[in-house]
Amino acid sequence: MNHAFLKSLLLIALVVLSASCAQKRIVLKEDITIEGSPSPLSAEEKAFLKLSARQLFDRGFGAFDTHQYALALKHFDRILDAYPDHDLVPDAAYNAGLIYEKSKNYDLAAERFARAEETVPLGKHRDLRDARFRLLYCLMKLERWPEIEQASKRTLQDPGLEDDDRVQAKVLWAVSLWHQKRYQEAAENLEPTFRDYRYGIRLGTVFDEFYGAMAAFYLGEEQARLFDQVPVREKSILLDLEQKARHLMQGQHWYHESIKQNNGYWATKAAFKIGLLYESFFNSFMDSPMPSNLTEADEQEAYRCVVSNKFIALVRKSIRIYDRGVAMSQRIGVQNDATQAMVEHLNAMKERYIHEQTRCEIYKDEKWLRMLGLDPETAVDTPGKPSRTH
Repeated sequence: MNHAFLKSLLLIALVVLSASCAQKRIVLKEDITIEGSPSPLSAEEKAFLKLSARQLFDRGFGAFDTHQYALALKHFDRILDAYPDHDLVPDAAYNAGLIYEKSKNYDLAAERFARAEETVPLGKHRDLRDARFRLLYCLMKLERWPEIEQASKRTLQDPGLEDDDRVQAKVLWAVSLWHQKRYQEAAENLEPTFRDYRYGIRLGTVFDEFYGAMAAFYLGEEQARLFDQVPVREKSILLDLEQKARHLMQGQHWYHESIKQNNGYWATKAAFKIGLLYESFFNSFMDSPMPSNLTEADEQEAYRCVVSNKFIALVRKSIRIYDRGVAMSQRIGVQNDATQAMVEHLNAMKERYIHEQTRCEIYKDEKWLRMLGLDPETAVDTPGKPSRTH
């Protein structure tokens, strides 16, 4: 056989192989700002309408490389509109989704990632997983919980998921149930998933602490929800407050577990929620039913102050927690809505502490208990003391 002919065949094969291995998906690790927006086609751009899918894709990739993100989107989105059945659609949709995501346009990003998921060819498992997890992330940002439930179910059907990915999908699925008020089902799945996460951390097969911290946080949220649901009734005041105390301690446990996973976002949110539990517990005592035999205004004021003096330690506890939470957020460099809430509640509880102490100073003497017909040893008994773990 002619050697020149063999060389020609080899050259053709190399060209084909290099084209098939060319990079198709962009990589973006930092948030970006898109300058301008895709504008209507001008007269000078009429040739744009004649570009093939491959030409559009290559030009979109080139625009991305030079940080012309709006222009890149224009080319990638044109492929989706003009060539909906082309084999470049999954990659074009994914690339457009990633640009929208990093510019915090999560609605459009979710649309593009959903398109990528729908059009990925059979057998491209890694591409399918990438599209699904990016879609889940955007849906989480948008808090579209019913869609997250369905997307995470599809993701969990993948037998090839790695442990880290499986934990993420399971946590998002359970959290989506919680936000749809399927509380028991959510809690029943969050706890074993958190155990799987901890086991994976020890084995070295799970690395992302974000979703482990998220699972523990929502287990704390479930206890906080149950805490809020317990009514405080005159005939069963001690039993009701005892039940609230149990939920407080369990909620505190799970919030601490969230903090211990060392994710700044969830740690600050969990710290705020612990402080809020103690603040709410104090309010439960202050708002508890007045004994029916106390009918005079001065008697009722005295009783409220007796309660305040007995449980003012809960206010001090919330102040310490908020203060430590703010210090933690400053130390780790996290500023978010939870940090701001802690600052506001810290200041409010300091003011309340001063107000309660000033207002109720004269009622600290046991003579007021006797005047109200209450036993100083058992009056307004504590229904269960929360553990001092913070």
